[in-house]
Amino acid sequence: METNSITVRIRGPYATALTKILIDEGYEIVQASEPIQKRFSVAFNPKPADVTVKSDEERPNTLLLIGSHTKTSLLSSTIKKKTGLIYSEESLVDQYSTIALTIIEKGSNGCIGTFSNLKVQVETEECVAGKVLPAVVITPVFRQQETVKAKKGLALYTPLYTLFSWRQTSISEHIRDRRIIDELLGLSQQVLNEGLGIKWSSNSAYVSLSELKEMLANDIDKLRKIMKQNVFEPDKVISEGRRIVKLYSNTQSDLVMDCARSAVTPTAPAHHTLKTLSKDLDLIIDFAEKTMEIYPESSQLIRSAFRKFINEKLVGAKKIFIRHRKLNGNEFLIGPFQIREAEEDIIMLQRYIKSPGYYDGINVKKEPGDISLTITSYQSNIVMHIYFSINGELKGVYVNVNTPVIFGWDSIIYDDLEVDVVYSPIMGVKVQEEELLRQVLMEGGISDDIQNMILSYAYEIKKRVENNIQLLPEPISFYEKIALQKAQPELLTQYLKQE
Repeated sequence: METNSITVRIRGPYATALTKILIDEGYEIVQASEPIQKRFSVAFNPKPADVTVKSDEERPNTLLLIGSHTKTSLLSSTIKKKTGLIYSEESLVDQYSTIALTIIEKGSNGCIGTFSNLKVQVETEECVAGKVLPAVVITPVFRQQETVKAKKGLALYTPLYTLFSWRQTSISEHIRDRRIIDELLGLSQQVLNEGLGIKWSSNSAYVSLSELKEMLANDIDKLRKIMKQNVFEPDKVISEGRRIVKLYSNTQSDLVMDCARSAVTPTAPAHHTLKTLSKDLDLIIDFAEKTMEIYPESSQLIRSAFRKFINEKLVGAKKIFIRHRKLNGNEFLIGPFQIREAEEDIIMLQRYIKSPGYYDGINVKKEPGDISLTITSYQSNIVMHIYFSINGELKGVYVNVNTPVIFGWDSIIYDDLEVDVVYSPIMGVKVQEEELLRQVLMEGGISDDIQNMILSYAYEIKKRVENNIQLLPEPISFYEKIALQKAQPELLTQYLKQE
């Protein structure tokens, strides 16, 4: 399928960058917002979109791609290839698709069934074990252990609307034109009179009433033909629905999209990571970018001042946290830490251990009074934790391999790449969690090439630790020896850009 046959609507904090990337790849952007039209000096076509791209409301750095099965998957592949997004999840069964499921038993709310090894909770009273029923997927799932929610009946999905074999009607909240709403309500009544239901998407606002009437009549006939079937083969998709793909952005892909955005409009350093992190930074980011727009000859100075301002805020914070993000979107807040030392883009954090236990990865006893030093630098691909006893004895080292570190207002942000390099006086230097890396990358649809790049980088770090372990009593010197210098591009960053 040619990309120029796919229309895409884009919303959210990544809109400018993705519009630039997808135009360059031959996609047709439609229904562009007013700011996007101004930035690109183009009047984009207001026709229906095959695929919508937007940010998840709860996790703004997660992109949602929603549309027809084939076109959504193709768009997902393009975005991953061009941005360095390395982890994604696709709905295992499409929303509003009609599936043939097999009833297992009666549940607390309807029946429990199965479809292609997925557990399905279906809204129906026909709880006869072994019976095969057609059901419409209402809530899809992205992981095997999750439960699909469905309703007995059939549906016919289109980019403009979805028809159902039961009576219901709804109109997208994004349609606000009263004239269009009244027209859709009129068509909805005709559907209800047929004993059917309809859910209008926002795309329907971009098609004339006469076209909608013609398409609706044809699609009602199609649904009627499907409804005449009374025998269904288990585990078969009776009619396709809309695919939902989650693309989990990371600090590396954010930097790539910063570059794409900067080709269109002035862009502050780490724009996308900071914009999706907290609204607290919106004002300073907007101010810096507006100043660069007004004084383009001073853009580099303004960018430097912005970076320095963020760094000073971080160093001056009373409490600093590490936002340890996983590739699948989960986040762990580690801390609080205090600044011990800072030198330009290199930062050393410190915290005193208060509770007993064992240090992750090195299986060494953690005791109250121990000192934990954490060292990293701006855009580094490692965060190093060094553990000392209360007497200054080295207990171990834990080197986290991650996407480039970004400094925020009161936190450092990165995305964990699962594999780690660890050291203790007893076990020496090891690369660990290789199996976890393979498992996570397999779940996220990540290529073997990227997996091998991450492992190669981890073993490069292992060599550096082995060669410099005697310098550990001088943490800053040790860091400068084994961490890649800020003046040199990180190996892993280069790998991901090549991919």
